[in-house]
Amino acid sequence: MDALDVFDMEELMALAQRDLNSDRLDAALAKLKRVLAMEGPIPVMALSMVARLYAQLGLLERALDYFTQYLSHRPGALEETFQLGMVHYDLGQPREAGQYWQVVLEQAPAHPPALFYSALLASQAGDLSQANTWLDKLIANVAPDNLYVLRANELRDQVNHQVALLNQLGDEPTLPN
Repeated sequence: MDALDVFDMEELMALAQRDLNSDRLDAALAKLKRVLAMEGPIPVMALSMVARLYAQLGLLERALDYFTQYLSHRPGALEETFQLGMVHYDLGQPREAGQYWQVVLEQAPAHPPALFYSALLASQAGDLSQANTWLDKLIANVAPDNLYVLRANELRDQVNHQVALLNQLGDEPTLPN
């Protein structure tokens, strides 16, 4: 008999959440895998939890699969949609990442992480004007002490530096607003 056999699905989910909160990823994964293997319907939240865990572990294809499964049950879930975009970004698929972040921004126009990462994508693609547009929106709509505002200010400095360099070289930059 395994030590986890004494717990039912609800208890395993609660214990897995506690493990995740305490950064005990191995213990959380063991419990979540047990939940996924149980007979009967899988709690939808287990799909989100295991997707996030696999993303943390760098098992991005698995994370992609579980986020996709979760969103098939909860298509309007903003955080999971954003996280699915992050998985695509980490997999080197910026176009797909941007599409998911656009979905988030259509539902929550001031979503700080989606605004920041959309600006980052635009700057990486050389669209400095669009990057500054996203950064302006983030800075205008989010509290100044928010982590993403601090990161946005750093990114804005980088974007403006790129524009200055392009101007010095005589290239036609995409100018900031």
